Amino acid sequence: MPALQVETRDVKKTKPTHLRRDGIIPLALTRRDHTTINLMAPVQELRDALKHADGHGRFEVKLNGEKTIKVILKQQTYDWLHHKALSATLQEVGEDDVLKLDVPVISVGTPQAVSDGEAMLTQPTSHVKLRGKVADMPEHLEIDVSHMGVGDSVSAHSVQLPAGVDLISAPDATLFTVQIIRAVTEADLTPQTAEGEEAAAASGEAEEAAGGEEESS
Repeated sequence: MPALQVETRDVKKTKPTHLRRDGIIPLALTRRDHTTINLMAPVQELRDALKHADGHGRFEVKLNGEKTIKVILKQQTYDWLHHKALSATLQEVGEDDVLKLDVPVISVGTPQAVSDGEAMLTQPTSHVKLRGKVADMPEHLEIDVSHMGVGDSVSAHSVQLPAGVDLISAPDATLFTVQIIRAVTEADLTPQTAEGEEAAAASGEAEEAAGGEEESS
């Protein structure tokens, strides 16, 4: 995908409300030297760039036609009432930069009990937070669940991570678990049915007794 074309923005001459009215979103870019540049870009082009970001959330921007740089979306303000992006902050990233990223967790294989229809595989946690150099950070984590049996679970601390990458999420966070499927049987319904019949019979007896008293009076 082509780099997102951005232009410098003069905060004294351009008002954010006027930019948004014209389909332009105000941006701030934090460079690697910790300086900040005020920018602007068409909001639709920013959305397209985010859709095509890599597994680390990175995409390329080109400032005033200069050399492209890789950035991530660090922060975004949004008007939920009118469904509009108000502004965004981008951060330049290099391969040697150390970042904290949410990395998706993907299952590989199928437990036998799931294949047999006796259990189901659940995923309470879909992402884990990792810290490491961008160059070492995996785009996703694959967990082999084919060996899991009923009642087994996989926690975040048991996942093998690349060298130099640390787990920031809670070590005991459950990623996958295999739970048995309990079917509703006729035996489960019988006690309830019997109770219902007894209640109906008792109600009928009470009505008959009340009717008899009225006749005798």
